[in-house]
Amino acid sequence: SLRSRAVVQYLIDGDRHGFFESCYQGALAFDLGNRFIRAGMPHDPNLFSVTNRGFFETLLTFESDDAVRILQAMPDEMRDDDDPVRFLLVAFLMELAADYREGYEETIEMLRQAVRDGEDATVETALCESLSENDGDRFLDAMNQFLDKRLEEIARNEDVRIGEEYVSVEGLALRRLAASVGLDVTIDHRLTPADLQRDYPPTDTLSRGDVPVVGPEIEKAGYWDGWSPVESW
Repeated sequence: SLRSRAVVQYLIDGDRHGFFESCYQGALAFDLGNRFIRAGMPHDPNLFSVTNRGFFETLLTFESDDAVRILQAMPDEMRDDDDPVRFLLVAFLMELAADYREGYEETIEMLRQAVRDGEDATVETALCESLSENDGDRFLDAMNQFLDKRLEEIARNEDVRIGEEYVSVEGLALRRLAASVGLDVTIDHRLTPADLQRDYPPTDTLSRGDVPVVGPEIEKAGYWDGWSPVESW
């Protein structure tokens, strides 16, 4: 996958630019797939969902305004195999990036309810609350818990992609989103190398590789305006 290639480029080749370039290509592929869905074009329904990994590549490699433009074409409904807590986390991050306060406050309350219902959502809830409250210390604590939880998941999963136990694109993306809302912090965790948390290369310096350019027939497909994905819950 492009994410695995990004991690290998960074860890093996020492290619920081290549890391971001592969993540950028992952974001472009995510956007293209989502637009196919919205435009009603043929696609594999198993490839794309609101919790697709390309979401985090988008947050990591695009400036806020451009990231929101891409997120506007995301699916707004859960699939049967989507994890509900993951869905709510992604929904919150999407709403935060778009500065849709009414939406993300509702999403946080749904995460709190999930905790009350016995779901394993305490870490995700704390992470979202820290971002909504602009609390840097709490964000760093929640991020360390989030990344430790990810390491536990990796240890139980034999199908983890190459490199995910060494670098967390999710963690790096969350750090960049936090910076965009005023939390200029550095996450001190082995999954988030410090040199990947600053000085993001502009997208116009990154190659799109083999990812096709979005054609005019689907360029405008699927834009939303002020909705929240949890409204379809």
